Amino acid sequence: MSLGNRSGLSLVAFGLLALAAPAPADGQVIEQSAGPKPEIIQGTVGVRTMLIRSSAFDPFSGTDAVPQVSLSIEHPLLRSGSFVVAAGFGTDFGASSSEARGVASSLSLWRLAAVVEGRYYARPFTYAFARLSPGMPALYLPVSRPEASGLQVVRPRPMS
Repeated sequence: MSLGNRSGLSLVAFGLLALAAPAPADGQVIEQSAGPKPEIIQGTVGVRTMLIRSSAFDPFSGTDAVPQVSLSIEHPLLRSGSFVVAAGFGTDFGASSSEARGVASSLSLWRLAAVVEGRYYARPFTYAFARLSPGMPALYLPVSRPEASGLQVVRPRPMS
């Protein structure tokens, strides 16, 4: 066999292989639903500030603000098109400290809440929401003795 015959046979073999290969499919389309992408659980972390405009809060802060960290976890329950109703739990924790009558004072706030949230998905990755979050607050007010802070305590003497 000469070199010319080999190249001719190679071309014929390559042509037969090309004809035997499957043709690409016409118009392959991946369709996406218009509704939101299903999610199993959603967690959120955030920072917020709570304003307390009461004189009872003045011994615990120089301002009326308490910075807080908020955490929540939710699970979608109902879906209808672009609307979703989700439920879960949330918690907030914040603390503030100051000085009252020369003694250090501090206040810690903690709240555990049930969360119900309605969402409207404008796009698969963007939604507007309204949240109802009734909760139970807990306050922690540590009491320190003035003697422990180095202040002199003057006690009235009993009258004789």
